[in-house]
Amino acid sequence: MNKFAIAILAVSCFTLTACGEEAAYGTAYTNSQSAWLTAKSQNGNAYLYRVESKGENGDGALTSLTITDGAVTQRGFKHYDDLGFRTGVTAEWTEELSDVGLHDEGAAAVTIDDLYETCQGTILNQGPDANIVFTVDERGVLQTCTYRPASCNADACAVGVKIYDLIFMSEMGR
Repeated sequence: MNKFAIAILAVSCFTLTACGEEAAYGTAYTNSQSAWLTAKSQNGNAYLYRVESKGENGDGALTSLTITDGAVTQRGFKHYDDLGFRTGVTAEWTEELSDVGLHDEGAAAVTIDDLYETCQGTILNQGPDANIVFTVDERGVLQTCTYRPASCNADACAVGVKIYDLIFMSEMGR
């Protein structure tokens, strides 16, 4: 398969249930991981990403993780009464260096490499009854890798990886 056909397949297979599972799992994931490894290498393996977790009542949390030289060096957390408008902060903290991971709240202190492993090892092998969603950002880097059991139609049932924002430190002028 030529590179153009692979790119078309990767773009068209964002929702994996819409494509043949083998082609979508293999091609889209492999292309995305390759794009990630290239971007990470070009930007010194230093980046910040954010993860949102939404509650059923409109509340939710935003966790920011900073990675330097491939290690999580900072994790920040904010819980909002209204996640959509980012109002009503009810909890907020920042962990740095050896303190990263002390709080139970917030997204796990992991790198995007770890998120790729979770995607491949836990999400993409859920089988034909799971509603699997795999999306990438404009660079081709993992954005969403989730599944929802067939018995649940609500987005709140989705399990997996959802990156809200990814910024390389080189893009921030650091």
